[in-house]
Amino acid sequence: MTLTSIQDSGGTANGGDNTGSLAVASTVTVVQNNDEPTLTSNGSNPTFTEGGAAGSLFNGTSISTVEAGQTIKGFTFSVSNVANGINEVINIDGTAIVLTHGTSGSTAGNSLNYSVSVVGTTATVSLAGGTMFTATAQTLIDNMSYQNNSNTPSTSNRVVTLTSIQDSGGTANGGDDTASISVASTVTIVGVNDEPTLTANASNPTYTEGGAAASLFTGTSISTVEAGQTITGLTFTVSNVSDGSSEVIVVDGVAVVLTQGNSGTTATNGLNYNVTMVGTTATVSLTGGNLSAAAAQSVIDNMAYQNNNQMPTTASRVVTLTSIQDSGGTANGGDNTGSLAIASTVTVVANNDAPTLSSTASNPTYVEDGAAVNLFSGTTIDTVETGQTLTGLSFNVSNINDGINEIINVDGTQIRLVDGRSGITSINNLSYTVSVVGSTAQVNLTGGSLSVVAMQALVNGMSYQNNSQFPDTSERVVTLTKLSDSGGVANGGQDASAFTIHSTVSVVQVNDAPTAISLSSDVIRKSNTTGLIGTFATTDVDTDDTHSYSLVTGVGSQHNGLFSITGNLLKPKDLSTIDGGAYSIRVAVNDGNGGRFERTFTISIIDDVATNLNISQLSGNSAADTTLSVSDPAPLATFVLEPIGSETVLSDTVETTTPTFTVRPVVSTSIPTINTTADVITTSTGIAVGLPQRAAVGLGINPAFGFSTANGVGFSTSGDSGAAVLVPSGSDSAISGGGEPGVRVSFGSQALPTNAPSVTPSPVTSPIPGVAPITLVSPIDNQPMGNDQGTNSGDQPGNKNQANPAAAPALGNGGLNINNHSQQANNTVANPNNEPAKQGDNTTGEPATNDTNSQPNDPNKQKKTEAQLQLMQNGLNFNEQLQLVSHRFEIEQLLLLEALEDMLEEPDVVNG
Repeated sequence: MTLTSIQDSGGTANGGDNTGSLAVASTVTVVQNNDEPTLTSNGSNPTFTEGGAAGSLFNGTSISTVEAGQTIKGFTFSVSNVANGINEVINIDGTAIVLTHGTSGSTAGNSLNYSVSVVGTTATVSLAGGTMFTATAQTLIDNMSYQNNSNTPSTSNRVVTLTSIQDSGGTANGGDDTASISVASTVTIVGVNDEPTLTANASNPTYTEGGAAASLFTGTSISTVEAGQTITGLTFTVSNVSDGSSEVIVVDGVAVVLTQGNSGTTATNGLNYNVTMVGTTATVSLTGGNLSAAAAQSVIDNMAYQNNNQMPTTASRVVTLTSIQDSGGTANGGDNTGSLAIASTVTVVANNDAPTLSSTASNPTYVEDGAAVNLFSGTTIDTVETGQTLTGLSFNVSNINDGINEIINVDGTQIRLVDGRSGITSINNLSYTVSVVGSTAQVNLTGGSLSVVAMQALVNGMSYQNNSQFPDTSERVVTLTKLSDSGGVANGGQDASAFTIHSTVSVVQVNDAPTAISLSSDVIRKSNTTGLIGTFATTDVDTDDTHSYSLVTGVGSQHNGLFSITGNLLKPKDLSTIDGGAYSIRVAVNDGNGGRFERTFTISIIDDVATNLNISQLSGNSAADTTLSVSDPAPLATFVLEPIGSETVLSDTVETTTPTFTVRPVVSTSIPTINTTADVITTSTGIAVGLPQRAAVGLGINPAFGFSTANGVGFSTSGDSGAAVLVPSGSDSAISGGGEPGVRVSFGSQALPTNAPSVTPSPVTSPIPGVAPITLVSPIDNQPMGNDQGTNSGDQPGNKNQANPAAAPALGNGGLNINNHSQQANNTVANPNNEPAKQGDNTTGEPATNDTNSQPNDPNKQKKTEAQLQLMQNGLNFNEQLQLVSHRFEIEQLLLLEALEDMLEEPDVVNG
């Protein structure tokens, strides 16, 4: 380099010379080195829309290595505002470089090595190791693009800046292979709505008919993607819908019926629902919501399938979630609806349903003795499932208080409401059992196979009746409680239905007339002082009736006038004016409610007549006991043993003035044994005295008469029968000279007079009306006594003659014939010694009075009793051998001893 001139500022004025010529030369040696490459490019400044394609960053790029033959080794660039992590990507040389710190790798196109470092929100990417021609490098730059894979990208602008380029010239001789550059491209980020997401687990449940709704999904997870958004809707489908309105999806608190056009609003979140049907597939759309993701998850997890059909089709139902929608909208190409295909398959299992029954209660009134009353009508029964039959029916009946009389008529059979009753009905052969607890009967009918029509007829034909003649009037409540069919209980089925259908039966009583009258006694003795014949009682099924009695006119009422009724007591009006005999009366009873019954009674008026007075021995000289007894029964009859006569020789050395005899009771299981040595004392007078007090037991010997008096020794009976024993005492010596004593037995307690010795018997009047006295006479001079014979002409009218032939043959035993009769007659009686007969009705021989017997209701006449006695004895040769003749008592009830004196007004006397 040569300096050739220099010029100053003086100018050339005035010939000046401002330029100096020079020739200063300097030689420069030129050494060549590398120049940094150059790059120019245009930033594209793209807009990246979320979810869209990557945005191209640069275009028109021009690169020079300056020195020919060089290549481009690498680049660096930076990206600002990186906020979405791995979602932020720069696509370069065929590789998407994720803008996260430490990312490294090799590009696909030119095998450039890349590495990423992030400081703050700025990522720096270095590419090295290349051998690219400038044209290749230019293309690489022009193809760079930005991408953000976030569904919610940060919308801050990303600035992508090319910061350096390096060539292969190196840095020798001060060369520079890297050029700093600053070419920027600003990326505008536009966020758009992303469709919500939903995941769930299908429960694939089994729904059993009649069971609870089956849950469809669990573990649901929902996202709106973009924060702050809500779920606005859901769509699902149900396949194989075949049971119409019985098919239901329970969702958001409401049972959505799967029928075409069904719509409404859910209960919990107020979602609008709408159902459309295409074939057998139902599509349900839920819209208008504003649910958080959590609330929407709960809606889906609580979805359930239900089928209310009693015979559901068993094809599986597939419930599929098909879409979900959020509130993000579709602006900038956003998508607010996520498509889904999450299916839950429902297995449908049918089982037996309990049969149904409805019926109208008749609530009838049952009237006693009336026809059975129907309980139910209009019965409708359904087995639900076709082809089934009815197997049983149960019902109960309350307030049963009439036992076997309470009846339910069912299926052609009378079922009596008694505990433990069982049997088979006559129409459909149902087995029935009855159990009663308290006053309620439970009736079970089982074992049937009835059609619906037959069972309806059975229920409609049920009736109540009560056979009691005095039914309890409490209302009977008949309640149908259970019906069973043949469907069984498999899979949780039910073959029996429980219900309470009541029919109330009002029970009305009807008065029943009395059916019988009874009288406690229809006999009265003339000696009766109470005036009571008997007490009336009535047989009447109506136990609360009050009965009244009266004498009424009709068959058998001819003697009503002799009697009266007070309350339920029958009495004679005046017993003293009524003769003994049979009397007919007619009595009616009224129950106070219109019921009446009549009956004729025969009343017997009885004279007190002794019967069956017996003696065990009638002849012979014996020291054995002689027994005196009374039977049939003897009402407190009193016997008096009276000594008659005197100066009887009892032995060779002992002589007394009175006969000797003792009296003691007959020994039996109820009468104490009397020690004859200690208890019976024979004195020198030959009379037993001091009978012990205990001797009165059973036989009833009166101690007051238990000692000898001139009038005899008395003893009596106290029960229905009695006996005494005559015990001879002393020796069996021959009797010589004088009149012989006798022993007389008579009835009654009156004192009897002493009779002087006489060969002629001296009868004593019996104190009991209608009973003749009895005299026992010992033989004279040890000669046989003549037979006393008697005859009885019976009831023939007229006079009766009785004679006693003296020369009749002797007999060893005595006999007695008695005929009691009523007659109009004169009685002529001859004495045993064939003295002239005397006519009369007493012992004095006074003329007899004609005894005229009128009708039994004639109060002025007495019925006469005639006793024909025949006494037959032979060879009596002992001072105490006795002849006893008995009369017969006609006894109906006990006669009190105290009443005897009242009966003594007109005693009948018959000589004997």
